[in-house]
Amino acid sequence: MPGIALYLAKHCPFCHRVELVAEELGVPVVKNYIDLSAKPHWYTQQVHAESKVPALAYGGSITPGINSDPQPPSAGSIILTESSLICEFLSDITSFQNPKFSTILPPSNPLVRYRIRSFVDSISASLLPAFMGFLRMGKPADGILAGVEKLQDNIVATGGKKESGYAVGGGFTLADAVVVPFLARMEVTFSNDIGTYPEGEGKKLWETLTTDPKYEVFQGYWGRIKELKSFQKTFDRESVTATFTEKYKDRKAQ
Repeated sequence: MPGIALYLAKHCPFCHRVELVAEELGVPVVKNYIDLSAKPHWYTQQVHAESKVPALAYGGSITPGINSDPQPPSAGSIILTESSLICEFLSDITSFQNPKFSTILPPSNPLVRYRIRSFVDSISASLLPAFMGFLRMGKPADGILAGVEKLQDNIVATGGKKESGYAVGGGFTLADAVVVPFLARMEVTFSNDIGTYPEGEGKKLWETLTTDPKYEVFQGYWGRIKELKSFQKTFDRESVTATFTEKYKDRKAQ
């Protein structure tokens, strides 16, 4: 298989999606972490014209691991962008090699694929923008609570409950990969009261989500996610906390 080089930023939830999927599928990749405030001079020309992450370079040979200094893609590499599309690509090349293996977006089950994509569309239009609105602009938290309820409803509707289940069915799929990075950043920002919302509102919201019996399905789900080796290997809590703390240190609403 041609080599796969990923271009990522540790604090970025969209990059975290790609890392989670690569780890879950066991795809050999080399990771290049990009400092978005000081990108390599070659990045815009050779990887992403808009200087965004994540990106994937497909081609050439690689040594799996992490480049201590980001390296440009191999000559002739094909560049892929957009996190959800990259995740689907990783799933597709895995299932092409072993049709029975990929569970991220099961190639042989059209109904499950539909449910996954439906969930992705739904959560992308509800919970994710509600989180960003609360964090960045201090908008009401109602949308976050409604989004978490939607996640819970989906878990239950596809056979899950407090003690078991994932976003769609009994195993980790693209549906989880899409939402989990945002839940991780919700935990970091809310529990540390990081954001533009009034003082104390983040901690209050996170306490509600993690202690109120109304959200017990979410609580069980989030506990299972944090036990996954793929999550533990790809979520740099210290780096994410430091980045968000610095970004919002002078932006708290009065």
